[in-house]
Amino acid sequence: MMIEKRMTIAVAAALLLLVGCQETPSATAADVAAARDDAGREEAAAREDASKTVAAAETDVADAQKDYDKTESAAREDADTKVAAADSDVVDAKEDYAKTESAARAKLTEAESEAMIKSAHAAYDVAVTEADGRLKIAKEKCDALQGVEEDACRSAADAAYATDKAAATAERDAQLVAAEYHG
Repeated sequence: MMIEKRMTIAVAAALLLLVGCQETPSATAADVAAARDDAGREEAAAREDASKTVAAAETDVADAQKDYDKTESAAREDADTKVAAADSDVVDAKEDYAKTESAARAKLTEAESEAMIKSAHAAYDVAVTEADGRLKIAKEKCDALQGVEEDACRSAADAAYATDKAAATAERDAQLVAAEYHG
């Protein structure tokens, strides 16, 4: 569409020059050819700029994905460590149970509750980290858009993030209530 506008402007300018200044047909043809060449160079430059912008946006998205992958991996490792520690606490409590039943039962219940609490917090941390990563990636993708499309994209990304975070919070809170009434 830009090319057609430029071509139309170039032809109109050539016609005005032809009518207004009594230029020879060969000079007019040369002017039209020069205008077409200029329009072609401008189009090529615009396409190159657009390609660079798209490439930069794709690089930003790839970088955001790498950051997300690192963060998610670290959060999972942290959660696994916390779960392993909680599991160890449960094992210890089970051994104590064998020695003294009533005291051990209370300790086991407490250790299980603590394990449930730790697990709930670890799962929440992972869910929020994943939501943060998805938000970052979505916003990078939105940066490639302009105007209303970019605004709509950002609003959708923010809404999805809020939903993910609310779901993580609700799940964590439900697990914490279950842990509190365990036993």
